[in-house]
Amino acid sequence: IYDHHICTLFVTFFFFFKQKTAYEISACLVGSEMCIRDREDVTIDKNITLDLGGKTLTNNGAGKATITIAEGATATVKNGSVVGGTSYYNIQNNGTATFEGLTATAGNTGSSMIDNVGTLTITSGEYTGGLDTIKNEPNAKLTVDGGTFTLTKGTSDGFTGVIFNYGELTINGGTFIQ
Repeated sequence: IYDHHICTLFVTFFFFFKQKTAYEISACLVGSEMCIRDREDVTIDKNITLDLGGKTLTNNGAGKATITIAEGATATVKNGSVVGGTSYYNIQNNGTATFEGLTATAGNTGSSMIDNVGTLTITSGEYTGGLDTIKNEPNAKLTVDGGTFTLTKGTSDGFTGVIFNYGELTINGGTFIQ
């Protein structure tokens, strides 16, 4: 239902492919459904809730995040798994995002699993791997209310951490394992 006077959009997602590859959200609205096309990654550039419904998004390529939330977009991503690629962030937030009940795993140890440039709230889920599990960039805001965060790559050759913080960080809950 979209009412431009109220500015409310309710979107239901359906996965049309059985492949466990990542998807790109295209702007093909049909009533209250948004089509998801088979692609290498997911770029969210709208204000939406992406309920993965227990599905897994897997990035099979290099050089792109599995999920990117664009600057100016507001997204809640929940109830599924997100697996990173071989040489880039698994999830990159440039907008405003909330993660609920995700299981996110880095595909490499050369970059952070989550890169936050915008405003990110994590309420629950399991987040594992990367050079840093979460990198909170300068001027970014990160709030952790819950979840389990595990860094699997420790290094003595430089800086790394479960949360590598340059910005504003608020921790209200969660479990952190390094």
